[in-house]
Amino acid sequence: MGVLRFRLFGFPVRIEPSYWFMTLLIAWGMSDKAIGMAAAMAGILFASILVHELGHALAARSFGLSPQISLHMMGGTTAFAPTAQLSRGRDILVSLAGPFAGFSLGLLAWLLLMIYAPSSAGRAEGYQPSPLVVGLRAAAWLNLVWGVLNLLPVIPLDGGLVLAAALGPARRQLAAVVSLLAGLGAALILVKFGSPIGAVFIAMFGVTSYFRSQQPEVQAPNVSDVSLNQALIAAKRALDKAEFAQASLLARGVLGAAQDAKLASRALDVLIWSLLGLGDTKAAREVLVSAPQGMIDPYTEGATHEASGALDDARRVLSQARALGDSRVELTALLVKVLLAQEKYSAAANVTREIVDRISAEDVRRVVSEAEAGGAVTEAARLSLALARTERSFRDACAAVLGFAQAGAQEDLIEAFKLARSFDSAASRALLADERLNTSRSVLESV
Repeated sequence: MGVLRFRLFGFPVRIEPSYWFMTLLIAWGMSDKAIGMAAAMAGILFASILVHELGHALAARSFGLSPQISLHMMGGTTAFAPTAQLSRGRDILVSLAGPFAGFSLGLLAWLLLMIYAPSSAGRAEGYQPSPLVVGLRAAAWLNLVWGVLNLLPVIPLDGGLVLAAALGPARRQLAAVVSLLAGLGAALILVKFGSPIGAVFIAMFGVTSYFRSQQPEVQAPNVSDVSLNQALIAAKRALDKAEFAQASLLARGVLGAAQDAKLASRALDVLIWSLLGLGDTKAAREVLVSAPQGMIDPYTEGATHEASGALDDARRVLSQARALGDSRVELTALLVKVLLAQEKYSAAANVTREIVDRISAEDVRRVVSEAEAGGAVTEAARLSLALARTERSFRDACAAVLGFAQAGAQEDLIEAFKLARSFDSAASRALLADERLNTSRSVLESV
């Protein structure tokens, strides 16, 4: 099994093969060796860890960061490339967001448990709880215990990161000593409660953080990105003026010097659009392929695939972006263009209906025309009807009437005719004389 990648709420998520091994191993131990229960426990573990990391990610994004989530053998990690220096308070909030997201999930599980199994009193001897009750109990306790453990002041647990942020870089050694003592103390408690594996991990964290603190700290160079931001702004202006060669040179310069991931991502975006503007689709695709995962905007990626003729890739990328909540009109319009190029006329008309109020009426009518010519008569008529409602257009209502008549969709035909009549009663009566309505005239006259 390879690395699994997807996006959730806009965050890139990466799941390592080692994560599944450890999760299934833990789930098997929690389920009394019952395969069905083990699968359920694995699902609860997955949801719990993912919600925890989403808490970090959402908090980080609210402060202007670009988080990425990774699930691995040790659980999960949320990493981000900062676009600005976080204050100490915000750093602490990002660290605390994970455990409290988990507490929220645990509380929800507990409330549901109270609804489905409010009390064990009065139950017959030998009562066996349902799988739902067992799952809710596991979710409640797992998120409580996992959250509490993560709040221990042991680096690199969330509580340890809060400790380090609160004490600040000047007290790095003190944070490491507290982490060591807390880790060893927690390990003793876990051993007493019959969790030797957990004790080993906690003790290892504390000891490792202490010895790392003894190493000389490497200071990162204090390089300002102000000039790079200015260069990127100039590149964007050149791109907007169709000065593609200048935009490409500036973007390459920023890309070569940028250490910030978000800045590099923006430079890649400008570079690819510049190359597409120059007609060099091959170079644009090479930049796309060589870019790290998640660095390229889906719209830019889709446009590159479309320009180079890789229509299946373009449709896949754009469809995935929309499924993940990307509602940009330009991205959806590009998807419609790709669908039409692939002669997927029904899908193109249906997707266009979703943005009918955000694009020009002429663009919508072009999709209607192509869909009709491609045989997607019903979908084209529905698109005309949607446009008629948006534009309050008798012309498009008539197009819908004729389309539904051709498709034999009687209920839709009546609805479209009523709309046309509401716009222009006299003209709608004249419409009945159209020979294309011969088979439907009697129905419409009775409306």
